[in-house]
Amino acid sequence: MDSTRRRCVLLTDEAQEMSPAALCELRLQASARFDSQPLLCVVLAGDARLIGKLRREELITLGSRIRTRPSTEHASREELVGDWLI
Repeated sequence: MDSTRRRCVLLTDEAQEMSPAALCELRLQASARFDSQPLLCVVLAGDARLIGKLRREELITLGSRIRTRPSTEHASREELVGDWLI
């Protein structure tokens, strides 16, 4: 890592299809630090099944690390464009 504080981001779509073992591995990778700074930011995108999967006993530690759980299910087109698109 250089002085610009850049960080790698791994964006995974359809994350509800990932195996519990793969999700646990992502948790371990996201826990890695260098100079007290996280090396990887993991973004999981998926449908409602992802939330259910993260509640499973073997994935509780991953589910507890999630900072934001936005839902677009009941959002209008204007809300989506205003809030999500830059």
